Amino acid sequence: MNFRRIQWIFLIAFIILDLVLVSTLLWGNENFSTSGKQQSQTQLTLKEMKSNSITYPKLSPNSQTGYYLAVTPGDLSTERGRLKNQTTRTDGNLLTANFVDAVDLSSSQSVPKQLKKLLKDSHLFLHGTSYQYSAALSTSHSIVFTQVIKGEPVLSHEGQIRLRLNAARTKVVGYTQGYLKEERVLRPQSGTISQVRAVTWLYRHNEIPNSTQIVRVTYGYSPLMTSNGKQIFVPIYQVQLRAKSATTTQNLRINAFSGTIIQENN
Repeated sequence: MNFRRIQWIFLIAFIILDLVLVSTLLWGNENFSTSGKQQSQTQLTLKEMKSNSITYPKLSPNSQTGYYLAVTPGDLSTERGRLKNQTTRTDGNLLTANFVDAVDLSSSQSVPKQLKKLLKDSHLFLHGTSYQYSAALSTSHSIVFTQVIKGEPVLSHEGQIRLRLNAARTKVVGYTQGYLKEERVLRPQSGTISQVRAVTWLYRHNEIPNSTQIVRVTYGYSPLMTSNGKQIFVPIYQVQLRAKSATTTQNLRINAFSGTIIQENN
């Protein structure tokens, strides 16, 4: 191999290396520009929300991960015969129960802690140990326990026990329950949008009015559709709002995969 041929080989190698370095640099600049533009738009939206008297808690800019799941609902109507001290009825897969004699609660212990113990009583509740207390979903007179899918709470009635208390919060008068029996992953784990992206997206689509407080943003699973007797669950963000002149709250939901606003509010 002569010297000139060696020179040409080195020249071609340097040209290829230069092209790779230039393309990498351009790609990095493009990604940085896109990311910077998106971040700038997000910051402008948050600033606009503040100027319109919309307050919100600290919002995470980080994405989550989640699954498309096929979930089989349990048929509580076939099991409710085991329950005592209550009248029950079922509507689809939802069980509604009213205690004949309301269950007393003690003032010396927290309500959620007492209810967690009650859920273990198989004569009062079905599959009660499958649920976990959710402070984010509970209110002063409705205490919510949820099932958990892939480490995240179920944010719909299909996988919750909602216990009703009397006005004095001294008795449990009844509850509604949905039960999810099994789940199957339909697609591999995928990334989601972030909390801040979900909130700014809702605002840009005029879902968050002025003079509103965003109380909390909760991540979990909710049904998207039903197919062949199974419910298709996806991860969502539930955004709880309260008008600053009101005492009641409203929940908005957004598909954490697609960013699509979910109109049904259960």
